[in-house]
Order: sequence, then C-alpha cells, then structure tokens
Amino acid sequence: MKSLSRPSHPSNSRHLVCLAGGNPLSPSDSTSVANAPVPNTLLKKTLTPSEEFEVTVKQLEIQGQRINSLAEQLAMALLDFKELATQVNQTNATLRQSPNPVNLPHPICQFEMVTVPRVYPTPQGGLRLTSRPLDLLEAEREAHFLAIALRQRRNRLSPHP
Repeated sequence: MKSLSRPSHPSNSRHLVCLAGGNPLSPSDSTSVANAPVPNTLLKKTLTPSEEFEVTVKQLEIQGQRINSLAEQLAMALLDFKELATQVNQTNATLRQSPNPVNLPHPICQFEMVTVPRVYPTPQGGLRLTSRPLDLLEAEREAHFLAIALRQRRNRLSPHP
C-alpha cells in the first residue's frame, strides 16, 4: 500500500492518510480531508445511564451466546475424549489377557456424570446461568436397548422348535 511519508518540516505535518486501493492523497487533498467535519457516528458520545444499561444487557446476551457456543464445543470434545478412552480401555483389557500382560490400571479411564454450562432466557426476560448434564454413556445404553429389541424381534420371527 502506498502512503505519504511524514514531511520533515513540522509546520507542514499532516496525519498519514491513504485512499482505498493504496493511492496516496495529494497535499491539497490531505488539507481538505484534515478540515472536513467528522461525522456524528464517529464522535464519542456520552451515553445516558439508560443507554449504558441497554448496551451492557446486550453485551450480557452476547456473552451468554458465547458461553453456549463454547459449551457445545466442550460437549463435543468430552464425547470425543470418551470415545478415545473407550478404545484405550478395550485395548488395555486385551493386552492384560496377553501372555505378557501390561501393568496398567484397569480401566485406564473411568466416567462419572459431567455437566456443561448453559445460559438461557427466563420467562421474565432475564438470563439464567446453569449447567446441563452430559450423558457420556447414552450411546452405549441406546446400543444395549437396540440389541435387546433386535434379539426380541428375531426370536418372535424365528420358528420355535
């Protein structure tokens, strides 16, 4: 990007100004820009207490959305961790039964109930920060019940001797 360098004469000093596309302003353009009025949207405005409150509430809502987004990422990471830990525990169990068993704890990883944070709106229009449980064993339970249902279906459809 091209720009104007600062002149060595203090009386001719101007702020560095670049146009879109990297073309420098001519000295006459830079003078007109320096004297141009600043739009009201760029002026720092003092907020009333009510406006400041509204801004802060909006920031709170945005932070709540951020917490929920991070919580979903955390939940996915915990489920990935659990999947890897299950593989490690299964491999460890197999290695413990080999002729040269490994001397590692069994299981290597155990699971307990975990929770992740959650921010949600209340009926009164406020926000509530709480946590929700994350069931790390849900997939195994569902697979177990599906296996039972499939066995029962197979037994009903197969002829009994």
